[in-house]
Amino acid sequence: SCLGTGFSTGGKISGSVVVRPLANTIYNVACTGPGGTVSKSVTVAVSKVAVVGTPTPPRAIIVASPERVVAGRVSNLYWSSLDSTTCFGTGFDIGGKVSGVVAVKPLRTTTYSVTCAGPGGTVTKLVTVAVSGVSTLSSSNTLYTDGTDGFDFYYPGGAFDKTRATLTTLGGSVMMSSRFTWNGSGSITTDEHALVAFTQDQTQSFYNSPQQPQRQQLFNYGAGALIRKDGLVLGLWNVPAKNSIIWHQTKLCGEYLQRTGDPRACLSKITLAQAQTGAYDSYITTYDSSSITRGQVYEVKVTLSYKEPGWVKLHADLYKGSTLVQMAQMNFRIADFFPTISTLKGVVGRTPGEDDISYSLFSS
Repeated sequence: SCLGTGFSTGGKISGSVVVRPLANTIYNVACTGPGGTVSKSVTVAVSKVAVVGTPTPPRAIIVASPERVVAGRVSNLYWSSLDSTTCFGTGFDIGGKVSGVVAVKPLRTTTYSVTCAGPGGTVTKLVTVAVSGVSTLSSSNTLYTDGTDGFDFYYPGGAFDKTRATLTTLGGSVMMSSRFTWNGSGSITTDEHALVAFTQDQTQSFYNSPQQPQRQQLFNYGAGALIRKDGLVLGLWNVPAKNSIIWHQTKLCGEYLQRTGDPRACLSKITLAQAQTGAYDSYITTYDSSSITRGQVYEVKVTLSYKEPGWVKLHADLYKGSTLVQMAQMNFRIADFFPTISTLKGVVGRTPGEDDISYSLFSS
């Protein structure tokens, strides 16, 4: 446990508190464990006393812990402010709170900012989270409109082919992501979507565009995520059993693609801030779908990881530019959607539409 001098820790071994000293003050924290006690102190210097009747300019601080992470891992952003009534973050959502903590999962080195406002004005502070093990660009091309029935897709192979046994091993995970840009002009219809997934059994009678590096057939089994006008969509495919299902903001309990009925495997609908706490298991976060537009770069990141014997966790993140805007997650039985021991082949794809979609694929 830890004990503060000049402030209360409540016995917690980590955290943050707001203090308002009127003069230079030394604060001390003493932490005790099986190996003994250690004490550390910090001095808060007070530069001047505000003149009565004059609003004090707000002050703010933001720190990241840890300041360096592996791509996709959690860093906690702590912020606090004085003499402010509201704060907002860039790159993360703080809901107007003047202090708190939010978990972020940057894919690349990212600078976050917090801006706090009060009667005395505004103040902005920055912090940078350095990312190592950044995913590297492996494939960049176009999804066309002249595949079978207007579909197009491509299996780039190489770094995007993963071993199924990874998902049956404790701690195992595979990841791929793609940046998409809808070309052309006009609105995007609800039916148009772009896809990132891991797949098996590429033997359907649908063929990709002849403009792709090689002609390929569509998959029968898979797990991944889509981006369309109404945001992020989770998908599981078992075409032979007519058991292909998608989940999105308006179909929290799933929607069969090949038959009628309701799968009734339901997700919770929560906020992005709630999802970033890690306290929820199966969910999709809210997102304003009206902002999906042509010319904007969107990134869909899909991670499959071992959950427990026989089960895999499917997690998807949606970025608008470099800003995380939506998350979704659920669990599935590996035998239902990856029924063989064959390689999991990464795929990028699109449904019929009026214009081409540019993409850039990444893999860890």
